[in-house]
Amino acid sequence: MSEEPEQQPLTGDDAGGADEEPTEPEAPERAPDAAEMPFEEAVEELETIVEELEDGELSLEDAMDRFERGLGLVEACRGKLERAELKVEELLDDGTTEDRDGGG
Repeated sequence: MSEEPEQQPLTGDDAGGADEEPTEPEAPERAPDAAEMPFEEAVEELETIVEELEDGELSLEDAMDRFERGLGLVEACRGKLERAELKVEELLDDGTTEDRDGGG
């Protein structure tokens, strides 16, 4: 009695369906979180969005998506600017206090 080799399931190119579409659609590429982006990159993307919206070539759905992304970018930029402004005020206050204390 000869033992037959165990058959392995066919996968990949061996399955004969190399031309078939994958069963799982690839996830669409997501834009980076606006709050995590450097300020300059967020402003640059916002300028691009404004240009796209002004061109009027986008579908309504795409225009709404871009508008929503733009609002997120504006909010993130505003937050970064406010934090920078507070930091500058703190630094100026610290410098003014030191000048007064050290000059006496």
